[in-house]
Amino acid sequence: MIASAAGFSRGAFYSNYEDKHDLLAEIVDDSNHVEIDAWRKIICGPQSVDDALAVIADRFNNYTSQRDWPMLVAEIQIEAKRNPAFEERVRERGERTLQEIAELIGILARKAGKSDLDVEGVTLTLRGLVTGLVLHASEFTRRPVGDLLAGYLRSVLRIDRSR
Repeated sequence: MIASAAGFSRGAFYSNYEDKHDLLAEIVDDSNHVEIDAWRKIICGPQSVDDALAVIADRFNNYTSQRDWPMLVAEIQIEAKRNPAFEERVRERGERTLQEIAELIGILARKAGKSDLDVEGVTLTLRGLVTGLVLHASEFTRRPVGDLLAGYLRSVLRIDRSR
């Protein structure tokens, strides 16, 4: 249906991908890059770190409110654990995404005057927290996941909200 709406036959559309896993990985990868580019504009903008985190929290709250999208990402991660060939593709794409996120965390840290921050550790912890929060936060709290994410980053960056 999507292929025909775009003016392609299903065969022509799917010939661009090795298999369904390749298609799914590309969809997630494209979405990640759109979001990372948006975060980059926010973080590199003129606003304070706290204001930038507030905007990022709003974006992430919007993302997680689209219940199917985070679930698709989780299902792709689970499928990757079951399929070694797919896991390798997901890992490669994930490493690129983590590098970009680490760059953004580094920019935030410098902007906050925290040049001693363990950027790699924060990035890896953030990745795990986000995955867990997307899947489980609604079981434990009504607080929006983006607000929890921003709160974590404020704590790590030692940003005082009372300023």
